[in-house]
Amino acid sequence: ADHLLADGLVKRIIAGHVGSSPGMVDKVVNNEVEAYLLPQGVFTQLYRAIAGNKPFLTKVGLQTYVDPRLEGAKATEKTTEELIEIAEFGGEEWLKYPDFDIDVAFIRGSFADEKGNMNVEDETCILEQLELAMATKKKGGTVIAQVKQIVENNSLDPKSIVVPGGLIDYIVVADPEYHYQTMGTYYSPELAGKINVPVDSVKPAPLSSRKVIGRRAAMELQPDSVINLGIGTPDMVASVAQEEGVADEYVTTLEMGIWGGSAAGGLDFGASRNA
Repeated sequence: ADHLLADGLVKRIIAGHVGSSPGMVDKVVNNEVEAYLLPQGVFTQLYRAIAGNKPFLTKVGLQTYVDPRLEGAKATEKTTEELIEIAEFGGEEWLKYPDFDIDVAFIRGSFADEKGNMNVEDETCILEQLELAMATKKKGGTVIAQVKQIVENNSLDPKSIVVPGGLIDYIVVADPEYHYQTMGTYYSPELAGKINVPVDSVKPAPLSSRKVIGRRAAMELQPDSVINLGIGTPDMVASVAQEEGVADEYVTTLEMGIWGGSAAGGLDFGASRNA
């Protein structure tokens, strides 16, 4: 998002995470833009609601900084408008998130055919490309898809198509340096789920404060647990469990939606081996 840093270009950021855009972080820290930080999972559900022309009510965020009675998800002092409301429905309290107008959406896949049908064959996972494209078209907006390559019509497995061409307005073929699979790796078949690798082939993480914290958290795991990992120190829990040979005792899920396997850490977070 740092491409959008020109003065006067961005009034407001509404995001789940800005940490991967250092310039945007500075804008937020220095109170130069309005900023709202919403729960990441809310966005996926919100896109679906917008696409279906439905209000979006959820209990996610109640009694947290997202609650308008606390901070309303506002992240800078100049952010004053209340976007999130308290709603009473069925005798219970809910949060009502806003119905956004979406003018332009950028989505990403691996390959598209000449009709614009797009798959995610070489990506680490399926994200909310379809939901976002549907919400954008519902609002009359434009969908731009970035891919590695355009292929001949009828050459892609129809079941592999994540976003059909009718929902995409423009295809952009990216130069390789702009289509890394993760923040740290251009392409790895194991991170795309194409191959499985021996679990002991992954080197143990070096000793650090993060590893100590991850090990202590891993000690709380019970057999047959299902755990969800976010970015940062939590990914060390999976690394330690793998190193200790107990990774098969529980199921790891990632906030991106991947189930099972061994979560990749560091700049590869968001991917999982043998998922």
